[in-house]
Amino acid sequence: MKIMKRGLKIVGFVILGIVSVTVLAAGFLLTKNYIDSQKPWLEKDYYTTFQSDSALEKRYAGRGSYDVSNTVIRSDDDTVKNIRIWYPAELENTAERYPLIIVTNASNMAALNYEPYFERLASWGVCCNR
Repeated sequence: MKIMKRGLKIVGFVILGIVSVTVLAAGFLLTKNYIDSQKPWLEKDYYTTFQSDSALEKRYAGRGSYDVSNTVIRSDDDTVKNIRIWYPAELENTAERYPLIIVTNASNMAALNYEPYFERLASWGVCCNR
């Protein structure tokens, strides 16, 4: 009986240790993921180092000819907070139509990681919304 109680005690400590390590590891990984998601991954000029043998990719790898503007609109949804839109600056003075890309975030990555990309797309005449 004494040996069984001792055995159960040891098993209990082992299980408690495994659960504790798992909780600590999960907490560390979630915290690290959150911190990493708040840092921009793309440098403002990320496209300058792009290399390709494809003529089409080379043509569109850099910035386009449009000046870019952006605006921030406060969302009614507190989980969204702000809606940012990048667009060709001439859109403010013309009725010209431009294509629109709407980006939704489902990867737990802060949308700020994509902002240099949105700006580059807008320089090619594409409106981007996140």
